Amino acid sequence: MSSKLTKLTRCLSGLLKAQLLMFQFKILHHILPTNATLHRFGIKEHNHCHLCAEKQTLARLFATCLMLSYFGHVLLTGGTEKNNTTITLSEEQILYGITDTLPRGLSLNLCIIIAKCYIYIALKMRKVISWMPFWLSLEIKY
Repeated sequence: MSSKLTKLTRCLSGLLKAQLLMFQFKILHHILPTNATLHRFGIKEHNHCHLCAEKQTLARLFATCLMLSYFGHVLLTGGTEKNNTTITLSEEQILYGITDTLPRGLSLNLCIIIAKCYIYIALKMRKVISWMPFWLSLEIKY
């Protein structure tokens, strides 16, 4: 029975990784729908974010929205408080990933992708974005 559970766990883990990969692919190729793109194609009546009333673009959504800045601050400082390091990411690094040789860059990229996915889904469902459910989802997924 435990081998079946292990296979199921691996399968679900693979599906989650595939979803995250597709999500980041859509960001990289600017095909992830935002209110701005949906409005441009006549699907939405407005192009603004329901949190900040600014035009909702990928950059605004994940990197520069003031309503989400606290969430991003908690994400970046949550794991660094223990070892007294500071991480400052540019808008491009948040959107497209860290490509330099930053220690633990792959882990940080994964956390950022999961965070962007969490933000996107929460906004789509009009839920409150909070760091505690995000950390719990991070622990459950990985």
